[in-house]
Amino acid sequence: MSDIVRVLRIVEYIGPREWVEKTIARSIHGTRFCDKYNGFESKISAATIGEFPEILELESAKYAQRDESLNPEGNQETGNESEETIQD
Repeated sequence: MSDIVRVLRIVEYIGPREWVEKTIARSIHGTRFCDKYNGFESKISAATIGEFPEILELESAKYAQRDESLNPEGNQETGNESEETIQD
């Protein structure tokens, strides 16, 4: 006879909002009963902690950070700005 055991897992999803929401929507919610194994009922139960995604990085913050690296002319700074280009 086999022991009846339980394993609790926490799964973290980090990624773009659309991917996380679609992945969660396709995952187990509540309890899923599986085929019997050696005569015993097997099941998987899932619960989501929190109703809404936690925002780790705002999309607008990425653009603001990128804009800070531009010089006044709107060009990406290269670190070689002290070198002058002489044109004929």
